Amino acid sequence: MPKATYFNLDEKRKEEIRTSSMDLFINNPYDDIAIREIAEKLDISVGSFYKYFDSKEDMYTYYMDLIEEKLFAHDDPSLKLQVNPLKDLKNLLSDKEYKYYNTWFKVPTTLYLEAYFVNYEDHISKRVKGLEGKLKDNKDLKTAKYFISNALFNFLMFARTFDKTDKPEEMSEKLKDYFSEVIIPSIIK
Repeated sequence: MPKATYFNLDEKRKEEIRTSSMDLFINNPYDDIAIREIAEKLDISVGSFYKYFDSKEDMYTYYMDLIEEKLFAHDDPSLKLQVNPLKDLKNLLSDKEYKYYNTWFKVPTTLYLEAYFVNYEDHISKRVKGLEGKLKDNKDLKTAKYFISNALFNFLMFARTFDKTDKPEEMSEKLKDYFSEVIIPSIIK
């Protein structure tokens, strides 16, 4: 999450930072991007970068979170666990957001761990909150959040293990099927 200094910037400057940062991650492997390179691209000092974000990971995941929030707003309101296939994402996201979203398949696995088991709690909580009373008798909200986090993490690990990271549309379709046929039926009545 960005620091207060970032949120105090005017909207135009925040958008410049967002789009320039996204360009870096779209056009370069995650591990090859250094804070100095980000600062240069943003036309700020390294010190200023740290006034806005704690780390490269913090910045990357914040912009990914913004995209996911945009997608969650388009989910089927009757089931807040819907997963949109990438072909539908093209209608919901700008071209740059779509390309940035696809970088997720290639970030370091440590970022997945951080995202799904530390920082993703808020996203999952929002999505399962409306499921009380719809969960199977042996499931509670905490269990549902655990299932979802693990499912997302394991699916991404599957994509990496079987070298499917260059096929985001195919992987997104598989993820949608995985959720609709396996995960959702395992937790909802």
